[in-house]
Amino acid sequence: MKRDLKHDLKRMFRWFLFLGILPMAFLSGCGARNGSQTEVEIAEEDLADAMDVCSNGKGYYVAAADKILLYDAKGNPGEAYAFPERVIAQIAYGDALYALDMQNQSILKLDKDGGIEDEYELDVEIADLIDFEAVDSNVYLSVGVQENDAYAEHTYVLPWGGQRMEEMLQEGVSMAGSGSLLTYQHGRVIGYEVSARAEENGEDYGSLGQGFGTGLISFCVDTHGRYYYCVDQKVVKEEDGMTEYLHDMDTDYDVIAECGDTLLLLKRFEKLTLATKTAHVQEFERTLMLYGTGTDFDMLDGTHRNLKSELETESGATVDYVSDIGMNQETFLTNLMSGSDKYDIYRINGGDVTSFNYVRNHAYVDLSENAEIVKKLEQWYPSVLEGCTYEGEIFAVPGGIGIELLYCNEAAYPELAKEDVSTWDSFLDVIEKYDKEVQFNKIRLESVLLEQYVATYCDTLEGEYQFDTEAFRKVLQLLRRIENMDIRYYQGEGAPEIFENGELFAFDTMEPYVGEGVKFVPLPSINGETSVSPVRLIYNIVNPNSGQIELAMEYMSLLAECGLYTMKDSAGQYPLLESVFENHAKCVFGNYADYGGTLEGYVNGTMTENEAIQEITELTRRKLNQ
Repeated sequence: MKRDLKHDLKRMFRWFLFLGILPMAFLSGCGARNGSQTEVEIAEEDLADAMDVCSNGKGYYVAAADKILLYDAKGNPGEAYAFPERVIAQIAYGDALYALDMQNQSILKLDKDGGIEDEYELDVEIADLIDFEAVDSNVYLSVGVQENDAYAEHTYVLPWGGQRMEEMLQEGVSMAGSGSLLTYQHGRVIGYEVSARAEENGEDYGSLGQGFGTGLISFCVDTHGRYYYCVDQKVVKEEDGMTEYLHDMDTDYDVIAECGDTLLLLKRFEKLTLATKTAHVQEFERTLMLYGTGTDFDMLDGTHRNLKSELETESGATVDYVSDIGMNQETFLTNLMSGSDKYDIYRINGGDVTSFNYVRNHAYVDLSENAEIVKKLEQWYPSVLEGCTYEGEIFAVPGGIGIELLYCNEAAYPELAKEDVSTWDSFLDVIEKYDKEVQFNKIRLESVLLEQYVATYCDTLEGEYQFDTEAFRKVLQLLRRIENMDIRYYQGEGAPEIFENGELFAFDTMEPYVGEGVKFVPLPSINGETSVSPVRLIYNIVNPNSGQIELAMEYMSLLAECGLYTMKDSAGQYPLLESVFENHAKCVFGNYADYGGTLEGYVNGTMTENEAIQEITELTRRKLNQ
């Protein structure tokens, strides 16, 4: 039974690691930084069971199923504590060494000789094990639990003297201790005094808030207030708001612990490494800085490409990445217009209408001057390339793409194949006729219609919007009809698999759903004209202030090879895709959710058609002038 549990734990950890998206970090200075690192000697059978590491300030402990292994600060092995018929999955050091026994679902407090001094039986059933930490005599457990038929994550505290576990946070977090509890929440380190653990009492310490996503598996902090992270095959140190890479690794490590001048890094079940905190600078002749631009791509043929590695191999330069998530794009773009050369390639989101002020100010290198990039981009669908072209110049290579399409559940309703959904009137007629649930809510239905109008009748890149038209008056009439219809909208939470509950229609982007019985079509037309399906793009742009334009163009050429669903050779796999992109797709820039209040006033009858048109026109003018 113990061996089966150990296998389950391995799957549990690997599943959690798969779900976590590790943050990237800022880089201070130039070049890469490499301190010394050595493999720690550990028996193969123990390494295959190694799950966690912690430190008591003098040495390290390694949890390896029915053992806890001891090492000094230099990684030299010492004795081992044995725990027959137990599975020690996590360990933490506070006022003593604490261990989480998954076999018996309990927490152990150990004495100085490794004996069990006390034991607390858990009253929750652990579905996912996230983290385990101790500060003084408080033990903290972050887990996913199964509550009836629902899964939820929680973080608990067990004051050992009280012998009663209490919920601390209604979310799972990674933790570390430094006199008080530190948790990694939503991209930031939050500190909690052990005497005041309520969620609202947390103090924001600041940290890798710029990370790609908010998941972090492990971090630690030393007595000097330096944070250490395992990030993207690197060890990262952060101090006083400055972040730097200390070590380039050949492995993505899962757990990190610090002791004196060293760090112990564990790749669960595979590798244990000792690294020094001291680093030396290895200068590179050229460094390409990316702001938000991607480096990893899954191709349609099933292969994976890492453009960072490819460019470094081909050019001898290095590529460093900073995520734009959580950063202030307005500040970045203002610095760009002031001549900043901090980043060589940057990314902007087509959903932000104000970002295109910088395109209109030619804050880009014209890619049409590079014949190799142009040749590669000509393999993309024309509508996508047109969305990257301004005044005859190609200002970007597209990144992510979303094209709004209508999906029909012909598997459950084969008669839908004979229905007319070519116009919004006929589409709404079909919804009423079948009286079945649709996989969207009213706000989504209305926003799709509004965005389609903007894509069809406005030039969003040029900032030319017109709402006093017969077509927009038709949109308003359709919105009022939608308001008064008894549509059975999707009532669930989150984003389920398409039609898993047998819905009639759905709106979604291209990539997830191409299968038997699921048909996608362009959006219904507003007024019987050729239908337009709005396309949103992420744009990768070369900074005209860059001192590495030649190297940046090499990277852009690699990016131009990585279009998913948007290159012409995709049509062989998705027969309807070519027709959609060549006849119906048009890029749209900006977010039109700001119109919601005005539209609600019109459909409810508190605002006339002309008043609604005037107000939306004014709202648009203000947005463009921000």
